Amino acid sequence: MSEAYILFIINKSGGVIYTQTFSKEIESLNANKVMILGSTFHSLYTIAQTVSPVSESSGIEELEVSNFKVSCYQSVTGTKFFITTDLSFRNPGQLLKRIYLEYAKSVLVSPFYQPEQPIKNVGNIDEINNLQQNTLFGNVNESEKQNTNKISDLYSKKTKHNKEKNQKKKTKKIGTRVQQEDESEDENSDDEEEKFGVKFNLDSESSDQSVDEDLFSFAQSTSSDSDTSSSFDEDPYLYDEPDSQEMQQTDELELEWVLTRKDSCRFIILHQLENQSLTTQWIAVPDNENLQHIILGTNLVKDNHLVFAQFKFHKEKRGLIKKTKKIVKIKTTPHESEVNRVSINPKNNDILATKAGNNSIYIFMKEDDEYKYKYTCSGHKNEGYGISWNPYHPELLLSGSYDSLICIWDINKPNSTKINPLKTYSIHSKDIEDVQWHPFNGNVFGSVADDKTLKIFDIREEKPTIDIKAHDEEVNSIAFNPDNQHFLLTASSDKTIRLWDLRKIEKSLHTFKSHKDKVYKVCWNPHYPTTFASSGDDKRIHIWDINKIGDEKKKNLNHNNPTELVFTNYGHRAVIRDFCWSPTIPWALSSIDDNSLNQIWRVKKKSIFKEKNILTATEIEF
Repeated sequence: MSEAYILFIINKSGGVIYTQTFSKEIESLNANKVMILGSTFHSLYTIAQTVSPVSESSGIEELEVSNFKVSCYQSVTGTKFFITTDLSFRNPGQLLKRIYLEYAKSVLVSPFYQPEQPIKNVGNIDEINNLQQNTLFGNVNESEKQNTNKISDLYSKKTKHNKEKNQKKKTKKIGTRVQQEDESEDENSDDEEEKFGVKFNLDSESSDQSVDEDLFSFAQSTSSDSDTSSSFDEDPYLYDEPDSQEMQQTDELELEWVLTRKDSCRFIILHQLENQSLTTQWIAVPDNENLQHIILGTNLVKDNHLVFAQFKFHKEKRGLIKKTKKIVKIKTTPHESEVNRVSINPKNNDILATKAGNNSIYIFMKEDDEYKYKYTCSGHKNEGYGISWNPYHPELLLSGSYDSLICIWDINKPNSTKINPLKTYSIHSKDIEDVQWHPFNGNVFGSVADDKTLKIFDIREEKPTIDIKAHDEEVNSIAFNPDNQHFLLTASSDKTIRLWDLRKIEKSLHTFKSHKDKVYKVCWNPHYPTTFASSGDDKRIHIWDINKIGDEKKKNLNHNNPTELVFTNYGHRAVIRDFCWSPTIPWALSSIDDNSLNQIWRVKKKSIFKEKNILTATEIEF
């Protein structure tokens, strides 16, 4: 009877992060024995990898003794999976790859997992124990034994062929390179400057996915001739080679997670919300910069509300923010309909506006330390997301919605609790996605829409002063640069972001390409306005630096990302609905996704700015 005995998962430093026993014959292992076994195997693996006469040795793959064998699989970042089985256990190497996939799907996708820390369980690998009882590993008749032997022979031939083929291939040891980088980083942990978390492109050749024709033909014949419905007939190659594309995607997932969480963020808070939110807004408390407030909004069928939460930062030596506490919900305020967006008045934090799912815009004002509903801005016929306060005239509120209308209100001129628009524009031919006032001119604003256009308006004119086709698909976001009055950005469903100069609007200055899906939002960094962030359907938040446009790619970086892409947050596992920069803490952001996960995170400044004499946005010329 074939049997798996015990599984170990070991991090790259030799620490055991998970162990599971499958056989009752194995004595119970205490923590000390587990630690010794894991460290011993890690040492043996390293020795085998170091002293091997074969260049670029992968270390131990299988170690066989008189009555059992040990099989090992190492992932791209150095995590090792090894299992002990009896000598007749079929294909344990492929089984370990399947366990690796389960580990990635059940552990790495969790935003609360800290890399290389102990874990409680790994997916569905309990099924290994159940397999010992079925016909594949249990008692089988003579015919099934013959079939098993034939398949084993065919697998042996295939394995031998693949090994000979793989010896001729030159593979890139990405896991070793990342491990070396991580070790060098640990030696300089006191230094702010560390590796930035750009995504590495895996260039290694994919493994052979095909199954030999004789093996495939044999499997078909045994399946068609059999009169039983055993699990053997249902899945004759239970532990065949996993799909190479699936393995590569899992390798990328592990690399992304380790690079993002360990090497590039100074801190990160992960807060699972009770209800989904489509928006996040960061407010600084003026009299205490360590105490931060964020505003969220629910997206429910009924009983919606604004959620006010707070969290503290604790400063250590050199003034660096190192430690944080969890987010604490302090207050809620009832809200009519779903909350699509929240916008704080830039001149007065005691006033905020919300865009609701029922076509209305609501104004809240702070009274007795609480935001209370005051007015409803009417004029739209459909919901939307575009909303902006005027930086020079804080009483003016701008909105664009899915009714193709743009409305402007003066909140100082209410009619009871209702405010009618001062001005309405019906210029766009399709849904309006975003609007924004110009930061240097209180009479100018911009809008973008599903009609693929960018329009610039002067409220003293009836028609737009600029009207161009900006992208090949819907334009979802607009952002004027807070430092250079001529620069603005647009983001589109065509997966690109474009930089424009209002003086030379006929053609964009540059197109930023790296997103794998629709880009929904773009926003300049208020503290370093040559940098900006973008997010979208690909579950990524990119940070870009226009200073680096046209820079030569640095040597020895194994990726194909543009040089202006300086950081990527891979931590979200769902579509990112909204994000915002902190108004008081440089490089800190709040982001929210479809899984109701709110992340508060701060990028290490020197991960992005490694050069001296950085130009400001006003000094950059194209």
